[in-house]
Amino acid sequence: MKKRKVVTLLLGSAILLSPTNVFALSTDQTIPLVVFDTAQLQEKSFEPANTNTGAKLSAALTPHWTAKTTVTYNSGATSVSDSFTDSSKRTRLTIDRIYAKVKLYEDGGHIGSAEDDQSNLSHAGAQFGSGASASNTEAYGAHKFEHAGFQSWYPETFDT
Repeated sequence: MKKRKVVTLLLGSAILLSPTNVFALSTDQTIPLVVFDTAQLQEKSFEPANTNTGAKLSAALTPHWTAKTTVTYNSGATSVSDSFTDSSKRTRLTIDRIYAKVKLYEDGGHIGSAEDDQSNLSHAGAQFGSGASASNTEAYGAHKFEHAGFQSWYPETFDT
């Protein structure tokens, strides 16, 4: 009987002396304010996290952003940034800043670039050249999506 009380007392003391956060699951996660995406893909999409820690926004208000770069023999290089209300891409969403830049390279040399930087719109697009002339053609896109209360997204896109 005495052994049982000692074991109970020791276990109870261990629980009381342990840090209280050992038993709690943390729901606090650090949300980066800017997300850089450098994977070499032709097209990307992103749904930014809400960064307003005090205010809770409806999930229906979460933007859906897309970035794409293409290079063709007919139209040269194009980079496009678009903002939508959701992944269905049916309704556009105006955001604080949307940006697209395209850089065209042929046979390893920089041919030229173009950019489009917009405020309070849902689309930005940049086009350079009237067609690719070399077999070794590459296009790089740089995009920026910024909207108050959400993460900013800075993806890069690529096409050959």
